[in-house]
Amino acid sequence: SLESSAHNFTLSKDWEISASFSGVKGKDLKTNLLSFSIAKKLGVHYIFARYTPGYLKEFIFSSGTKIILSDSQKVLQKRFRYNEEFGLGYSFRFSSRFSAGFSIRYFQQEFRDEQLEPFFSDTLNYINTKTTVTLANFWRGDAGFNYFFSDKFSLSLSSINLFSIEESVTNETASI
Repeated sequence: SLESSAHNFTLSKDWEISASFSGVKGKDLKTNLLSFSIAKKLGVHYIFARYTPGYLKEFIFSSGTKIILSDSQKVLQKRFRYNEEFGLGYSFRFSSRFSAGFSIRYFQQEFRDEQLEPFFSDTLNYINTKTTVTLANFWRGDAGFNYFFSDKFSLSLSSINLFSIEESVTNETASI
């Protein structure tokens, strides 16, 4: 796993293939496949790639603003959604006891913010809602080190979100 082992070095002999499945099926998920990864050991080098169609989280928050109409009410919301598209890793084994490596992961995130948009004139007053959508794509990277005391005992040090590089940000506003 890229999250728990940024140094990426395992004691595998050659190829390593794994798949993770989720029992949760959401409306935005097209598959129950959480992740599929493949790794290859080439002498003292180790490369890793992971595709993650099911690594998706969404959070919905109430903004605290409520619109009361004659027959209904609406509570404005803020939504935050992120998903990881894929991850890559590389490590190098310096000796039989020490290895170091890094990993990078590509994420997309979306913020949706519903806001009031009042309109006042001499003859007409109404309140409209608008949704501001901010999309951001970014890379996150980590580094790690591993010291093998024996074949069964090792010490690992790794970072969490050592760096984050924003690729693009777009803002869109739609009135509802």
